[in-house]
Amino acid sequence: MHDLTPLTLGSGSTRKTCLLKFLVVNTPSAYNVILGRPTLNAFQAVISTYHMKIKFSTVGGVGEVQGDSLQSCKCYVEVVRKARRGAKDAMNYWVDETKEGGGTSPKVQPAEKLLNIELISRDSEKITRIGSQMDGALGKK
Repeated sequence: MHDLTPLTLGSGSTRKTCLLKFLVVNTPSAYNVILGRPTLNAFQAVISTYHMKIKFSTVGGVGEVQGDSLQSCKCYVEVVRKARRGAKDAMNYWVDETKEGGGTSPKVQPAEKLLNIELISRDSEKITRIGSQMDGALGKK
């Protein structure tokens, strides 16, 4: 049986602590921790992936944890790099760190030319895009 470990989210009067079961794995990963449904349910949390924010009720009001978009982008790029090394079929990506006006704004771009594929014959508004270097029969479907 696993021991329960306290996890605290938030700060000051809007922090909340819950006792949780953790599964610790010894495997390379770009992530420090992955919070799943049981953890989010324990905190009665509401998440917004768009805003990169978790909000939850506390005795002192609404607590929140704000994500870091630059760190998130770095994690995503690392995951893609690992997938590229580990899986031949993984799509290759590169990060364009330039932004108009001289600043930087990391964004992921395809590393190869993409082809438009009509999902419904003769309906050019319903398309998907696939890599132009896709192997064999998958690229011809």
